[in-house]
Amino acid sequence: MAVTNYLPSAAKIPNSVGLSLSGGGFRATLFHLGALRRLNEFGILPKLTTVSSVSGGSILNGFLASRLSAPLTNGIADFDGSAGKPVRQFCSRDIRRWLALEAVIPGTHNSSGLAKQYDQHLSSGKLLKDIPAIPIHIFCSTDLAYGVNWMFKKQQCGDYQAGFQNTPTDWLVSTAVAASSCFPPVFKPLNLDLDPTKLTGGKIAASPQRDKCVREITFSDGGVYDNLGLEPIWKDHEFVLSSDGGALFSVGGDNGFPWEISRFISIPENQARALRKRWLISNFVAGQLKGTYLGNRKHSI
Repeated sequence: MAVTNYLPSAAKIPNSVGLSLSGGGFRATLFHLGALRRLNEFGILPKLTTVSSVSGGSILNGFLASRLSAPLTNGIADFDGSAGKPVRQFCSRDIRRWLALEAVIPGTHNSSGLAKQYDQHLSSGKLLKDIPAIPIHIFCSTDLAYGVNWMFKKQQCGDYQAGFQNTPTDWLVSTAVAASSCFPPVFKPLNLDLDPTKLTGGKIAASPQRDKCVREITFSDGGVYDNLGLEPIWKDHEFVLSSDGGALFSVGGDNGFPWEISRFISIPENQARALRKRWLISNFVAGQLKGTYLGNRKHSI
């Protein structure tokens, strides 16, 4: 079967290099840290135009956007001291266990607590409006109202269904990271009290029903929609670099009803992820896309 590109090559931004960081919790964060180290050694980091991320990838993306003394356009001279050690130290913190238990406590919202922990230990109060302009840092979350990819960026936030708005001046990087990584059912969807009048250009026509839906939008882990984080870069970037630290699909026999419920959820999720990987790699092989895929080789496709 012939593989064709979604958009013609003329639509590509010349010399653009997009890096996507997948979901997968702290395991993915640390996997991407290793990939980033290698890209830094090869001198590719200064060439990045966009870093797109979901979930565990957004944890590293949030660190890069908030904590580096110099932007990625300069590369990272002391990688271990500037990035390696502080990221590993953050991932050694047990910030999720008690927050996960709050999911069953009435009156609590553990995703808001997750954002506070990120702000305290990861992004140090950094506002989205104050992160570097280059590369573009994109934190992807899943808009549960419309079922599409919502993007948090320095200048603009939104999705193609609900519309886009200028990034509020008081939105923190930690909020974007939490919205991108509040994986279900452990963490509750995050509500940001959106103002429907500020979101424009969406596919959904203005109406009272649309406004009500926008007000009620909640955000869940970006990996629910696209666990590779490819959505913002694959259509228009000339070079696509995909770092995949997602979990491998484990095989096993039936262990009872809880195991069955888990499999009913994980099998469709695994298939959706595998289809994206097959599409990406087949396009690399066919010459329709330039770039590379970095991932775990076990059960490779």
